[in-house]
Amino acid sequence: MIKTTTLIGVSSAILAILMAAIISFGGFGEGVDTANYVRIFAQIHNQTSIWDLRYEPLFVVFVKTFSSRYSSPEFVFLMITVPAILSKVLAVRAVNGNGLVFLFLYMSLWAPTMELNQIRVALATGLFLYVISAHRLNIFVALVLATLTLGFHYSMIGYILTLWVVLLWRNNMFLAQKFLLAFAILTLAYLGFTIVGENLLDRIKIRESIVITQSIRVFGLFSVFTIISTSFVLLYQLRIGINNVPLAVQVVTISAVGGILVFLYQSMHGGLFAYRTLETMTSLLPFSLAWVWRSADRSEWRIAILVLIGIGIAIAPNYWSSRII
Repeated sequence: MIKTTTLIGVSSAILAILMAAIISFGGFGEGVDTANYVRIFAQIHNQTSIWDLRYEPLFVVFVKTFSSRYSSPEFVFLMITVPAILSKVLAVRAVNGNGLVFLFLYMSLWAPTMELNQIRVALATGLFLYVISAHRLNIFVALVLATLTLGFHYSMIGYILTLWVVLLWRNNMFLAQKFLLAFAILTLAYLGFTIVGENLLDRIKIRESIVITQSIRVFGLFSVFTIISTSFVLLYQLRIGINNVPLAVQVVTISAVGGILVFLYQSMHGGLFAYRTLETMTSLLPFSLAWVWRSADRSEWRIAILVLIGIGIAIAPNYWSSRII
């Protein structure tokens, strides 16, 4: 007899691949950057060196490895979206979470930004999540591999710094080791934000003309949804004790908290990419909720998650059609 958890795991993997295919072949329409990525694919295959382009080197290597100059754009999108979504589902299974809960939440509100639009971030976050969830990996190896996801998209600096901070807090280390790790975190933060800052001004000039068309109502609902969901996950973790929470769940939850704080700060100061920060840093929040579903010992927690799923699905139609940045 097939176990329920195995059946859910297999169903989640099949559904993830199916959703990736539908997105890749235009079943949900085009993202804002779809045409831009078609041009990027062509540029990548016309260059002989991975350093000739401004795009992240590991992303360039990935595209060159799994496609050719003759591959259709839909095929290239598929080669990116399948591992992007599937790696997240496998990570959910690694921490004994519920894959279907994850997919319902993730596909309703975050996939429009990630897999449909920001595919480099989608792939990077998927690989990052799987690496830090894999129980068989040595913690040092996991840390190195997770840090390498910066080579797929520079915005991973937020998740990577969070991982380093959590590891610094969780592990019993000598004072000198903690000092060296803290120094490495600060150095990486400086380099990361310097890189982002150098490219931000030009992007702001390009986007200024379209930002005024943002659907404030839709994005407002999303921001409230993420704040409520993050608070819910934090409350549950505090209830059972932080030491009983898997590393990956802690990293994802703290990243969401950080994203919300940065979003609020940017919003108060007129930050142009406030919602982009919020979407990126909370994009793995469904992972934490999927873990809460499986680990909760009271039905009230699951009922609350069902309510969140219902809200997400209700918002989804407008959200999929309101991709501006």
